[in-house]
This record gives sequence, structure tokens and C-alpha cells, in this order.
Amino acid sequence: MAISDVRSVMNANYEPHGLRVVTYFSNPKNGGLVYLEQRWREHFLATMRPRYLPALWSVHHNHQRLKQHILQGRIQPEEVTVMGVKLDEC
Repeated sequence: MAISDVRSVMNANYEPHGLRVVTYFSNPKNGGLVYLEQRWREHFLATMRPRYLPALWSVHHNHQRLKQHILQGRIQPEEVTVMGVKLDEC
């Protein structure tokens, strides 16, 4: 007689960790996605202590270009909110 061996069970409430992180930081009161990117890059520097990075590598990767795109109207207002960029700082 064979024994049924169930190794996995579907969890209808499962939500991937990465999705939860992005959802959390998509809320402007939590800093926005630009803040998440900055924190991740700061963590990378502190943890990995890289010795060789490209000359233009920055914790604030593309933030100035992003602000230019906002001022040019190339990014939708609702996307600006999710990113956490404050228009008065542009």
C-alpha cells in the first residue's frame, strides 16, 4: 500500500516578500520607491564594502534625471507619488 506524501500546500494568501516591500515603499508616507532604492544602495555599500565601482556609481542613481523628467511632464503625477519624489524639491 502506497502512502500519499504531500510536500507542498497551496497558500491562497501567499504574497512574495519583494512584492510586500515594493507595496510598502509605494506609499508616499513610507518614503517612496526612490527612498527604497537609496536605502538599498546605502546598505550595499555598508555591507559589501566594494573596492571597485564605476566612476559614476552613486547612492542617488538617476535621481536628478528623474526630477528632470518630472519637470518636463514625461512622468505621470500618480507615478511621481509612488516614487516618493517631492515636486517642491525639484
